[in-house]
Amino acid sequence: DSSLTIAPTNLEELVGAQSESYRTWTALIGVFAGIALFLALVGLYGVQSFLVSRRTREIGIRIALGEETRSVLVGVLGSGLVMGGVGAVVGVSAAYALTRLMRGFLVGVAPNDPLVFFTVPAIMLVACAAASLVPALRAAKINPVEALAQE
Repeated sequence: DSSLTIAPTNLEELVGAQSESYRTWTALIGVFAGIALFLALVGLYGVQSFLVSRRTREIGIRIALGEETRSVLVGVLGSGLVMGGVGAVVGVSAAYALTRLMRGFLVGVAPNDPLVFFTVPAIMLVACAAASLVPALRAAKINPVEALAQE
């Protein structure tokens, strides 16, 4: 039929057009994951700040009795990392359990990719340490006299 027009195309353009929606969804999921990470860090910071404010008197007594500021820092950072570690274990376990359901959505990535299963929890633990750093520094600077005077 001489009235039909055929547009020249190659396989790369055809596959690119078909996978455009996957790229859009991936970008959207990435944005929401970034927002979720930010909200989790704000929440962890809030919990750590609350715990430090509740333990001000205890930390002041410990500092007055001779505990080093390094030990206070390690204690507060450690509690934040424990919370992050529990979350990472639960998250990795859930992700591993859901890989069978997600197999059809993954393009170019193996469902049980070890790089992803180690990198994401490592990023989360670093982020938890960063979120716990400010409350830990505040706890290390507690003045024992002022902490004991508070009621």
